[in-house]
Amino acid sequence: MLAKGTADLELRLKAQEQRLRHMEYQHLGLLSVICQDNDAGQIVLDRGVREVGRRIDLMDKRVPIALSYDQMDLLLPAGLPLELPDIRDPQRNRASVDEPIPTMAQRYADRASGETAIAALRYMVFRPISTLVILKDNELVPWGNSVWPRVHCGPDREGRHMVLLFDPKSGRAHFVFGRFQFSTALGRPAPVQRLALATA
Repeated sequence: MLAKGTADLELRLKAQEQRLRHMEYQHLGLLSVICQDNDAGQIVLDRGVREVGRRIDLMDKRVPIALSYDQMDLLLPAGLPLELPDIRDPQRNRASVDEPIPTMAQRYADRASGETAIAALRYMVFRPISTLVILKDNELVPWGNSVWPRVHCGPDREGRHMVLLFDPKSGRAHFVFGRFQFSTALGRPAPVQRLALATA
């Protein structure tokens, strides 16, 4: 998977790592939810995925998300958590308010499209990414009074949709390919005062 253009992809990941090391990015808030559309030919076996869709809900394990200064890359400075939190089970209800809310496990493997190797590292592949939900935190963020800004993802000029690459050993994660657009206009100190549009 993703064997085509792997050399270029390796350079792209190195460029993102360099931007992270030099802090060449603007903090956007906390990544809360990653939504995927159905991948072609994928058979969903996990009940949780069938119930809630191919989404990753970080719940209390939200991580920082950032935008590179040239607005070409969405970056995850702290990566993603190695294990996902449990989520509410939509098929079970509490018998009383004194009982805990029923939950079910949430696993990366159940939501992944497959895996690939890049520069001797194995990454889990999540595609196509359709929407990212960002939660404001206490840091300075460019969203004004907006509370739940969203990032809408679509195909780039070559028809490639956004892909999330995740190293399950280190937690390192990268968004590549596709294009993205914010549902809310960026405010200062963003380089532009309009909807950001980027193409990988």
